[in-house]
Amino acid sequence: MENFFFAYPLLAGLVVMSVSLIGVITLNRFFSRWTQTHLHLLVSFAAGVFIVVAVGIFREIANVLSLPTMLGLALAGIGLMYLLGKTVTDYHHHHREDTCEHTRENARPHALRILAADAVHNAGDGIMIATSFTVSVSLGIAVTLAVVLHETLQELSEFFVLRRAGLSVRQALVRNFLVSGTVLIGITGGLLLGEAEVLRAGVLAVAGGALLSVIAQDLAPHSLRAAQREGIMLPLFWAALGAGMMALITTLISA
Repeated sequence: MENFFFAYPLLAGLVVMSVSLIGVITLNRFFSRWTQTHLHLLVSFAAGVFIVVAVGIFREIANVLSLPTMLGLALAGIGLMYLLGKTVTDYHHHHREDTCEHTRENARPHALRILAADAVHNAGDGIMIATSFTVSVSLGIAVTLAVVLHETLQELSEFFVLRRAGLSVRQALVRNFLVSGTVLIGITGGLLLGEAEVLRAGVLAVAGGALLSVIAQDLAPHSLRAAQREGIMLPLFWAALGAGMMALITTLISA
């Protein structure tokens, strides 16, 4: 692990950055139509993945932090995400292009707010990725997969908004890629925590609470709104599918 202490999280950061170019698949008519039609199911899938990853984080740090401390830090993570949601507008954006309420006239300032919020979001993801790898490679991979999935949903939605704001395909992709670079800033900050086990565990407890907050404030409400139109069984199936696949991947990685 020591030889790859920096390599693993930095490689994970580059993978996350590459996801910022996912919008290019929407240039294909089939993928564009499929993505817009099934985005809510992918959100449900992500919710299932996040649940498993959050549980994995708390299991990893349970032998380092006392239960009251872990719960307190997790609540701090939830509170932090709530404050970000209130102070940084458009912190999450998972709307389909055809249901987005923003017109061409107001889409440009909306797009700028989304990019600013995404920069903050990516830096936080970077801290979580780096810290998780310092605990174990398996946890780091699991957290990275969860971040990649959530970033895929985020970047697809943002690409639609940037295109609606009048940006060309190239301009939208370049802006998304540059903003995604803040994940490396977060990774650098996470690695600077060094060998302080209690500090790393504390950061992960906050990150675990943040993941639960994303589920409760962002992913679950999105899925429930879709369930009101199409029924609850399909979103539940995709959430269970995401949880099952993530649990299987985590088990295989740990083995």
